[in-house]
Amino acid sequence: MKAIFFDIDGTLVTHKDRQMPQSTLTALKLLRKRGIKVFIATGRAHSAAMFMEEYFSFDGYVCNNGTIGVFQGKQILDIQIPNESLEKMIEYVKQSRIQVSISTDKEVYYGGYPGVSYDGPYPVKPIETCLTERVYQVNFYEGPELDDEFLAHMPKSKSVRWNDRFADIISIEGGKEVGIRKVLELLEIPEEQIAVFGDGENDLTMLQAFKYSFAMGNANDIVKENANFVTDAITDDGIYNALKKMDII
Repeated sequence: MKAIFFDIDGTLVTHKDRQMPQSTLTALKLLRKRGIKVFIATGRAHSAAMFMEEYFSFDGYVCNNGTIGVFQGKQILDIQIPNESLEKMIEYVKQSRIQVSISTDKEVYYGGYPGVSYDGPYPVKPIETCLTERVYQVNFYEGPELDDEFLAHMPKSKSVRWNDRFADIISIEGGKEVGIRKVLELLEIPEEQIAVFGDGENDLTMLQAFKYSFAMGNANDIVKENANFVTDAITDDGIYNALKKMDII
């Protein structure tokens, strides 16, 4: 085994309080001791994932559902949403009064326009700002019944939804498995020598793509059915137990 890729929320840290179990940290340290590369593969923007460095110094990050990747401080993956898609999205969002956030290579912010208000963790900028930036993901805060309609107004994009409150919209060329394969190509690591861990529906394509794919015990049934292995829940030492059972640590 040469590298392991981990989702963040619900996999490395708990959803509720973003705490990493001690057994998980122990497992990460044992992987590093064995010379195995340790990566993040998340739907979060890179800027929103960097809090993980408080726990462990990861070798690299695959972020925004596989549309931006960073290895040893250098960006190695760049799958942006084209301006033609953003222009149509902006027009639709204003007409429908939908709340959206924009993920760039620098930050995440809410797209503001007259008639919409926000109460959340991100700053607000004019929604048109995204047309002058490198955009990797758009989140819209509506239920799954609007996915098709939203995508009809944002061509060359796809929805990577993992809960009913919002959807991650990325380039149709993206995906966690795409970002992971870019890292493997760079490091010349065969796919058979990696493992991936996830718990959400935005992990499905990643779990389907690789032989050693693990769903957390706290994942829903759809996620578990699309993984090749199911481990214990995050709070029941799921990562440590899986790696120990597979004799990886």
